[in-house]
Amino acid sequence: MVVLSPAGRSPLRALVITTFCVYAGFGLVSPVTPLFARQLGASAALVGLTVAGFGLASFCFDLIGGRIGERVGAARAAAGGAALVAVASLVGVLAPSVPVLLASRFITGAGSAIYVTTAMNIIARTTPPERMGRSMGTYQSAILSSTAIGPSIGGLLAGQAGLRAPFVLYAIVAAGAALAALWLLPQRLPAPAPRRLGEEGPGGIGRVLRGGALQIALATAFVVFILRQGVNSTAVPVYANEGLGLGRGHVGLALSVSALANFLFLPHAGRLVDRRPRGVAIRLGLVATLASLLLLGGPQSMAGLYAGMFVMGVATAYAGVAPAAVITDVTPPAHSATAMGIYRMAIDAGSVSGPLAAGMLTAGLGFRGVFLAMMAPVVVLLLATVRLPDTRAAHPGPVGDR
Repeated sequence: MVVLSPAGRSPLRALVITTFCVYAGFGLVSPVTPLFARQLGASAALVGLTVAGFGLASFCFDLIGGRIGERVGAARAAAGGAALVAVASLVGVLAPSVPVLLASRFITGAGSAIYVTTAMNIIARTTPPERMGRSMGTYQSAILSSTAIGPSIGGLLAGQAGLRAPFVLYAIVAAGAALAALWLLPQRLPAPAPRRLGEEGPGGIGRVLRGGALQIALATAFVVFILRQGVNSTAVPVYANEGLGLGRGHVGLALSVSALANFLFLPHAGRLVDRRPRGVAIRLGLVATLASLLLLGGPQSMAGLYAGMFVMGVATAYAGVAPAAVITDVTPPAHSATAMGIYRMAIDAGSVSGPLAAGMLTAGLGFRGVFLAMMAPVVVLLLATVRLPDTRAAHPGPVGDR
């Protein structure tokens, strides 16, 4: 069953547009936020807290965000989240001190959590099961492309107009996303047809949370974002610069190689998730992750760096799409918002803990050690996925063309 937006179309295209705007705005300010905090007189610890404030607030509001969407309607919740981001960005523009900037980042994280959880619930509730993987892949492509474009524009804008300028543009873009969400997204989300696996019954969402399939999906999301933020965004830049002696240009190229591979393989990953048991894509992604970490943890070389980052991009494409589809499979429609909020919490927990773990492992084990140590949770998770059932069986009807 596909629920149409007020304009008479599937909401996926509108979600891609609004999500691109919200995440592009995040990318605009990400490279300048630490510099702006320092300009305001922040210590190194306060700079770190300012950067982490977004993720911490997002983690705290993920679950609440899903419930807000159920209470006030999807379009209003998504628009309200984006509007909160716009207001918080204006607070950042006017910030006279570090505490005000820190408050701005916390409010931005809260608004982002409300928007993103609502957006994912819209996908979960309006997408046919046989297209869930492709829809999630399209949604993630919007995030990937926007976060790739945003930092370069934000850096150029800051260089020309000052460190507050990216926050002005962020406010404008977020306000536009709020208006688009209110106009284009569906207000009500009718429940899909009942499902055999995860039907309503005694235990409700608690019974679903105790299920092995959902726990594996949450663990996969957690590990994927530990790798994205801990390996890609933390360990690799330091390794490339200090271990291989590469300049900023080559460091950026390594990250771009991973993002490009992710973008190129997401469409196939989405089709695979829809046509085969969801666990196939997860296992393929985890095996590729192990190969990537072996390349990065092997003999130090530029070739090993670029090859490892390419394979890491492929790995996160396959392992990153499937968890949301599994969660949608096993969650009763009445609890989809709560489930998506918990899913987002797993992602944010990985995003926050990944850099911390990478920093401590690098200090204790060195560059090769951090990559090899990161293999441990991947191996454990890979073994756990052997018991992951074909959750597509949760949906009535044939599955032959999936």
